[in-house]
Amino acid sequence: MLAEGGRTIICTIHQPSARLFEKFDQLYTLADGQCVYQGSTQQLVPFLSTLNLECPSYHNPASYIIEVACGEHGDHIERLVQAIDNGKKDIRTAADYAAIKVRNDILQVQNLKAILDKNDAANTISGKYDENLTFNNSILKGNLVNDIAKEPPEPVISTNEKGDAMIELEKNDNCSTALLTADITSPERYPTSQLHQFFVVLKRTLLFNFRDWTLMYLRFFAHMLVGFLIGTLYYDIGNDGSKVLSNLGFLFFNMLFLMYTSMTVTILAFPLELPILLKENFNRWYSLKSYYLAMSIADLPFQTIFCILYVSIVYYTTSQPLEWARFAMFLSTCLLIAFVAQSVGLLVGAAMNVQNGVFLAPVMSVPFLLFSGFFVSFDAIPKYLRWITYVSCVAYLFLKWKLKSAR
Repeated sequence: MLAEGGRTIICTIHQPSARLFEKFDQLYTLADGQCVYQGSTQQLVPFLSTLNLECPSYHNPASYIIEVACGEHGDHIERLVQAIDNGKKDIRTAADYAAIKVRNDILQVQNLKAILDKNDAANTISGKYDENLTFNNSILKGNLVNDIAKEPPEPVISTNEKGDAMIELEKNDNCSTALLTADITSPERYPTSQLHQFFVVLKRTLLFNFRDWTLMYLRFFAHMLVGFLIGTLYYDIGNDGSKVLSNLGFLFFNMLFLMYTSMTVTILAFPLELPILLKENFNRWYSLKSYYLAMSIADLPFQTIFCILYVSIVYYTTSQPLEWARFAMFLSTCLLIAFVAQSVGLLVGAAMNVQNGVFLAPVMSVPFLLFSGFFVSFDAIPKYLRWITYVSCVAYLFLKWKLKSAR
């Protein structure tokens, strides 16, 4: 809107999406403090192709020029700086780099002719000169020279409605250049397999977790602090038969704590990565399936460790039965409720922003908690509402704990 009003907008951006890149009129790219391209965004891909830097049809041109500037496709910075004269040239039309293309093609032909001449000389010296080879080489050199010697298309000078001079090149019927509007047809949507995408995204997610331990420290201290607090509040109630209701309250709060801690982390984390996910998925770097599996599995070890530490503290301090079978059942139910809550958090985080997700997630869990069997027994629930208990994972877990406590 501001640009349409006649204002000049300058943006400094590192990784624009293809749609955002298409909106730019002028592009100025830097690498090692030098200008490697200046001109129209529509002429970026054709300009790079003159230097034998072919941008794949499925690739974002903005990402490709960044990869070239970073040296991922070889050291081409000096060539780009010389071709663009370190920013003194402004590429607007094909005529601005036609001479560069002709010069590069001539250099290629000269190199090829030198190689062919060496082969001819070697064959002559060794006495094994092949007439057919000589004939083919001559034809090859002649055709290449004739093709390169053709002058670039003559510019056609015309005027628009306002009387401004416009220079256009005559278009060849057998040449077409497309930047973002090309009809991409490829046999596979992604260049790599789903398994390779999964491992790459998983490695990156784990690397991010190891680089930023702030959230991990907070989750660790929260589980430890709440574990000791609950153990102190419900201390030794497992051996007292008169405190069965208190033991049920401990089980219910234990489930509530694990559910909300697992859900909140994913609700807050996923929306922050959503812009990166949309851009990289649009560039066909990886699929949503690979991203979801990698993100879920990357958090499983941390979620499991924190849950085991918390359960070990509260199970011992509340004097629950010291039997490995019972402890394994208690731990498995706690892990299951944590994993289910994590999935619900991913669902809510993907469907809405942080503010709405933080509000809606607790509200969504209220019906499942009400019909869990702790506040109202199953027999006291009206028949037309009992179906909610069958779709509530909390009801299944809490009912299992009640049966275990009754034993």
